[in-house]
Amino acid sequence: MDYSTESIEDLARRLEEVKNKLFTLQDQIALEKKSGTDCTEEDTIRLKNLRTDCRKIVRTIEHIFANTGKEKLEKETDMICVFARGDIDADHSDVMDECIAEADQAGLSPERHVKFITKSYKYYPQNQAEIGFVLISKRLQTYLDTLEDPFD
Repeated sequence: MDYSTESIEDLARRLEEVKNKLFTLQDQIALEKKSGTDCTEEDTIRLKNLRTDCRKIVRTIEHIFANTGKEKLEKETDMICVFARGDIDADHSDVMDECIAEADQAGLSPERHVKFITKSYKYYPQNQAEIGFVLISKRLQTYLDTLEDPFD
């Protein structure tokens, strides 16, 4: 299902609905196991689909927050956001390391020209998205633009 046209509020409500279905199905499967009944293939498929649906909705919410947060941070910091995503992980570190190396190569102080900022966004009473942003200075971006091969 495509959630890209829904609002954060609609997505949050949809996420709660899917989570409730997931928890209900998990409880049903647990009760069946207690009574000695195996989980049906249909239940296994439904469980998998509900989990996938939850992940898709959360990723969509994080994507919306990353895009809106990126624009706001660029205005606030007068820097350029080169990477914004939820699920803060090694990808953020890799981008940071690359930007720091590029700043060093340009003779610029990485502490001043490369920043990593995290922001938390609440989207339902008990849910929040943590988004990581990697920003570089306009001066570093200008340097990087001069390195780009126009024939690529």
